[in-house]
Amino acid sequence: MHRLASFILAALCASTVFAQTTVGHGAGSHAGHGAPAGSTLVTKGPAKNVTVRQCWVRNMPATLVSAAYFEIVNQSAHAIEITGLSSLDYGSAMMHATHFEGGMAHMTDAPWVRVQAGHVFKFQPGGHHVMLDQSTAPRTEGEQITLLFTLADGHSLQADCTIKPASAVGP
Repeated sequence: MHRLASFILAALCASTVFAQTTVGHGAGSHAGHGAPAGSTLVTKGPAKNVTVRQCWVRNMPATLVSAAYFEIVNQSAHAIEITGLSSLDYGSAMMHATHFEGGMAHMTDAPWVRVQAGHVFKFQPGGHHVMLDQSTAPRTEGEQITLLFTLADGHSLQADCTIKPASAVGP
């Protein structure tokens, strides 16, 4: 039942921001990011030939922001764009990118991410990642949470992600 409800609530992924670059509008407040509670969007259903693999989340105390990492595998004949995501397990989920400039790491919002046909896009420590805020409950290592993705074409993806220790650096 939880999986069915999760899929149906993929509609919470209501962000459809389009930009000219993969990384968006710079650092700043997180207000307004992620799908607001109660928002809806009718999707075309699951994306074909696009999958999420090796999804994991750092286990942080419920009062702290956590991060999710995974790979998007696009085996379709066309590029896809991830334009939003959400989780029933967290109050907000936001895509970000880390870049290094002058020896310093900087994080910027990534309102959308494009994955070319036949390619794999990695969300990994030190690069793109999903910030998860407002956990609905304390998490335990080994537990599974669900991320729901919305694509620009109206299709959706769902991924089960394993909670890993805060010190984890990979799946």
